[in-house]
Formats: sequence, C-alpha cells, structure tokens
Amino acid sequence: MHRNLHFAILNALIDSEVLPPFDLEAFFAANRSQTFDPYADYAYEPLEDVADHLAAQTIPDDTLRQMPELSIWAGNTLQHQIYPQWSGEDDYFDVPTLDGIERCANLQTLSLQLLPPNSPADVSALALLPKLQSIDFDGGTLSTLQPLLDAATLSSISFTATDIADTSGNQGVIDQLRSRGCQLSFRAMRGLSG
Repeated sequence: MHRNLHFAILNALIDSEVLPPFDLEAFFAANRSQTFDPYADYAYEPLEDVADHLAAQTIPDDTLRQMPELSIWAGNTLQHQIYPQWSGEDDYFDVPTLDGIERCANLQTLSLQLLPPNSPADVSALALLPKLQSIDFDGGTLSTLQPLLDAATLSSISFTATDIADTSGNQGVIDQLRSRGCQLSFRAMRGLSG
C-alpha cells in the first residue's frame, strides 16, 4: 500500500474514533526531546520521522473491513501533523496508486481528491472492492476507466476537474456504465468529458 494511501486511511480511522488520535506533542517529547512548535523552521517541511512512524503503524484487516467510506482529501489532520505548514500546493500527499485499498473490503463510498494531476493514477484496485457503490473523483489524471467497469456494484460516479484520457476504450466504459444504470456526472473536465 502506498504510504499516502496508508495516511489517508489512518486519518479516516482516527476521525471515526476507531483508532486513537496521534499525539504529535508526545511524539516530539519522546523522540526529539523537545516541545513541538508549529512555527519553527522544521514545520515548513515534512517531518520525515513522524511520517516514518505513522507509515510503520500496521492496520489490521479486521479494522480496515470496518470502513464503509473513505475520503482522500487535502488538509486532513494527519497531513498537518506530518507536514505542519503544508499549503497543499505540492504533490507530497498525492496518491499515485490505490493498490492495497482492496483490504477495505466493505468500502461503499470513496472520495478521491489527491490523485496526481500530471501523471495517470493507478486505480485498478477499485475493481477489487466488492461493495463499492459510489466514487467521487475530484482532480487527478486517469488513463483508463476499465477498473470502474469491473467494479460491478458501482451505481454513481462523479468526475470533477479530472483529466481522463480521451480514448475509444474509455468512452466504451462510460457507455457500458450508463447502460447498466450507473449515474455519471462530469464537471469542469479535461480530456474525455462523458
């Protein structure tokens, strides 16, 4: 699982109180022997020791199966603990692949805001989510929509400012999704626009 996907899932589990919150101040006291200062020079770049610590936290499969929804968005709490003064203007938290998301086997709703804008994201793992009903793509670049067709339970897909490769294969996927009753929404698109 890509570490930024891991961070997004970890944040969602903390927000839903399935996991306890991460205590940045306690981490600093124990690992750096100093008090955390959100305005110190170190706060304007990623805190790699914090990122490494959080990336190393294992999430049991039974915990992942408790997740009915997941939002991968910019500006969540955990991101600002890893990179306290992150502006959201760079790709530090982009999620280039969804490999591993299939461990969230009961996921029904997915919102994706942090797919890379300049290179296609690998969303093939979406086809492995047996209960996925709704996806909201907000930005990012997709070269193929085939995994969406393979996700048999999808009933709603929204694309906002998403760059989709304008290919006959992708248009065919859109046509097939519509023919099986999937609701599709396209707003402020680049590339293929439905």
